[in-house]
Amino acid sequence: MTGAESALPYIVLAVSAVLLALLLAHAGEQRRLRNWGRLAERNALHLYTGATLAIPYISGVYRGRELVMDTAGRRVKKREVMSTRITLHTRNPMRLSLGIRDHTYRDTLAELTGAQDVQTGDPAVDRRFEIRANSEVIARRVLAGEMLRRKLLAAGGEGLQIVLGERELRLTKDYIESDVERLQSWIDLLSDLADIVERQAPVVLGPPPEV
Repeated sequence: MTGAESALPYIVLAVSAVLLALLLAHAGEQRRLRNWGRLAERNALHLYTGATLAIPYISGVYRGRELVMDTAGRRVKKREVMSTRITLHTRNPMRLSLGIRDHTYRDTLAELTGAQDVQTGDPAVDRRFEIRANSEVIARRVLAGEMLRRKLLAAGGEGLQIVLGERELRLTKDYIESDVERLQSWIDLLSDLADIVERQAPVVLGPPPEV
């Protein structure tokens, strides 16, 4: 038996393993698209699939705000991890910068450099998350609701981060999620948080009193 003949079974095995992996990946992608389609239909949103190599995404208006759900990659310990990302366009009258990161997220809250650590007073939340904001007082007020904190704890897990900027609120969760109910819970969590942020009235300082 020649060297090529003896290596043939290993080549066949390797090719079969690659084909199986491709088939499983394709099946997983088709399942995700079906479930994302169900989520979009449920909430009167639109699923865009585009060309073969295009990245699918959901967009539309949810509870009065523009929403986009897509995927993005990030580097974690020298490897690429795909994440599910949900973005809501949000009014932010207090100009609050807020970051909430599960301790498993591994990255720093780079977008909030110079912000201060926030303790909510809820031991479960404070143990589970790193929270930073440019105003501890406003952040504590935003996160005061028990129902919101319950939803936050339910959403927590490996690689969760929520960041509020000047015009948008974004949730990023490691790995591509296809479970409809879990995705719905994340969208509702962001929407509830956006409701609270938009209700915060800006403080208007009047002229100093006359002496």
